[in-house]
Amino acid sequence: MYRSHNRKYDTDHDPINKKGKAKQDLSKSPGHDAGVTKMKSDFDAGIKKLEQLMLADQVIQCQEQLDSAERDDEKEILQNLIKDAKRKLSSEGRGFITEGQNSLQKRVAALREDLGSKAWSLRFYDEPVSEKTLEKFGIVPTMGKVIGRGQMGKDMTR
Repeated sequence: MYRSHNRKYDTDHDPINKKGKAKQDLSKSPGHDAGVTKMKSDFDAGIKKLEQLMLADQVIQCQEQLDSAERDDEKEILQNLIKDAKRKLSSEGRGFITEGQNSLQKRVAALREDLGSKAWSLRFYDEPVSEKTLEKFGIVPTMGKVIGRGQMGKDMTR
């Protein structure tokens, strides 16, 4: 094949524009997508767990209020709340109800903190975490441990 001496227009030797193909976008590489998808699924699983913990927390609080409730309509409302929360809890979540109030609240706080650091690192990618979700579950995005610099000098957090 004929090669020109002017390398500027020689597509065979041009590493960026080889045979007319556009330069590959590194942010769309399979490894990047897989990593983001895994982080997103971990975050979603954490949200699901947090939802269960909060429901279990609600059940315990309602049961405590039920003991001190005096009026019948008050008791009925609390019983309906308990019934509703128990129905929402999945089979794996029911075990939380046997836990004490204190340990449950500690787990909720720890999970919120963990999800906060994950939410922060997910904001760098294509699938940002919605503000509504964070607000609903009381998650405050915090900077995780910086484990090094990633693409474009962004802090990669864990």
